[in-house]
Amino acid sequence: LTAERLRFCLSAKAPFNANSVFFVDVEKGSPITSNNMRSRICMRRMHHSMPVFDLIRSFFLPAIKNQTANLKELDPLSKKEYITALIEYGMNLDASLACVNERVKLSPCRDISQEILRSSSLAIEASHNLKQLGAIEECACRWMRQISLEIQEVDMVREESVNSGPHTEVRFWKQRTTRFSSLLKQLQAKEVKNVLLALKEAHSKTTATWTELDNRVAAIYIEAQQNAKYLQILARQCRPLYEYRIVSVNLNSIHY
Repeated sequence: LTAERLRFCLSAKAPFNANSVFFVDVEKGSPITSNNMRSRICMRRMHHSMPVFDLIRSFFLPAIKNQTANLKELDPLSKKEYITALIEYGMNLDASLACVNERVKLSPCRDISQEILRSSSLAIEASHNLKQLGAIEECACRWMRQISLEIQEVDMVREESVNSGPHTEVRFWKQRTTRFSSLLKQLQAKEVKNVLLALKEAHSKTTATWTELDNRVAAIYIEAQQNAKYLQILARQCRPLYEYRIVSVNLNSIHY
């Protein structure tokens, strides 16, 4: 923040579209003094592109933990359950937002008329025309190259960061599930099926490679879906990892 751009405003009027420093008073009533400032004020530098889970975990969660005024009617157990629910909400929201951009779109077949792509009878007729069949095979090969790149990404070794944990793993498999689910839906589209129908009618050798890739995509999707479901259950047992420091975790508090 430079002196030229420094502005002070209430949170309700804060322009949350640039780098900002927020100060939140977690208590109300008594004045802020040098003695209670550390427990009363939570400060965080934020940007509008900050992930939601990071915002909740690094800013709102510490403020809620230090707060006694608005949560004083809750007993310690209820307050702990509320904080746990907030953490889980942030994790699920973060995973959902990460999945939004996980979409695969097959490239369009510009050299083939839409009538052929949408009609199975016209697709069969096109398979007997060498020029049209060549365009259909080129389109299928382009799709197969695109699918192969997606599969290669799966086969690559994934790098883990020092902050990786159960939540990171759940989000990873949810993202992969979403990505390959979108790819499977496109492989079931009418245009794709008609291209494959024309290739089968012409006894094209590309159909064998297509079938192999199709089976691999389905297997990757099933694996990702099952892993996401299993890890979602396992992550619930790892709450202490997000609520406490590792050195203070009591293993007896983890119930299976």
